[in-house]
Amino acid sequence: MIKKPTLLQILLFTSVLVFFVKGCKPFDNPAIEDACHSQGTQCLQLIFTDSRAVFDHSFLKAEQITKMEIVATKPIEKIWLEATNMQMGSIPIHFEEHKALNYQATLLVGLCSEPVMEWVMYIRYQNGSLDQQTVRSYWSSEYL
Repeated sequence: MIKKPTLLQILLFTSVLVFFVKGCKPFDNPAIEDACHSQGTQCLQLIFTDSRAVFDHSFLKAEQITKMEIVATKPIEKIWLEATNMQMGSIPIHFEEHKALNYQATLLVGLCSEPVMEWVMYIRYQNGSLDQQTVRSYWSSEYL
């Protein structure tokens, strides 16, 4: 016997479907050129709701200086990292505005007892909204 879905089940399913479709829309800013492909190199990119961070390496390696470019759709107030698998506190990322809504920063994550570190990168915008994205750092490429 096949049971007919109730109106509540249909509305719930439709709401969840719309949420996922709407929420999965990629960050779209025509001012961003794909730096990774235009230079013919591999790089790491983090896609946030209102910005994109592009790193000059394909992965974050401990004790390696990494340059980062952030292109946003609104002004950024603060950027920081917090480790999720070890207590490391909050690590601020100092950045400079290179062009309008285009920021540059240098990042150096230290070597920890874990070969793979899990981080959350936070971006707070001047309007008070907050973006976050997970990223990992590694002792070396053998841990990828």
